[in-house]
Amino acid sequence: MRAFADLLSQDGFPALKSLRFTYNWGITDGGAVALVNALLNATWTSLTHLILNCMNMGEEGVVALASLVEQDRLKQLKRIDLSQSEDITNRGLFLLAKGIGRRGLPMLETFLSAGLDTSKLTAQGAAAIAHVLINGSPKLNTLYMRPTDYDNCIYSSVIYGMLLAVGREPRDKRTAGSGVLC
Repeated sequence: MRAFADLLSQDGFPALKSLRFTYNWGITDGGAVALVNALLNATWTSLTHLILNCMNMGEEGVVALASLVEQDRLKQLKRIDLSQSEDITNRGLFLLAKGIGRRGLPMLETFLSAGLDTSKLTAQGAAAIAHVLINGSPKLNTLYMRPTDYDNCIYSSVIYGMLLAVGREPRDKRTAGSGVLC
């Protein structure tokens, strides 16, 4: 990740739209921070897809991602996927969501954070995160926050209620009890 980050920081990919690091369990917070620093220093901001799932990224990496939002480096982002990174905490996700709520990601359509460790992500935390994401992303139409323990009725019902409250009804009402809101 650090070698790739070096290439990014040299503006080696000015037309890069999609960045996908998936099933790279060796990438930890240090790699995520290196990637974020490279993106902060790049002269381009064309990313539309940021897929960082199935990594050993935790709170520090997600907080670093929040700095990209705070610096308006992800305004074109349509999809973010942080799924299966079990070290992500309520605090890390909330800081990311807070940055999205404050700065906005006007193009964001999909936010995925499935398979997170429920000992680190509570239903109340998920509700707070969902609230900020929904209000900070006017085009958001897919919000998927499924915990590892599959007892996610509270997640989906809370998020479903929030979507309805802001006038965004899920495309498929049958998913309301599954944790998948599309």
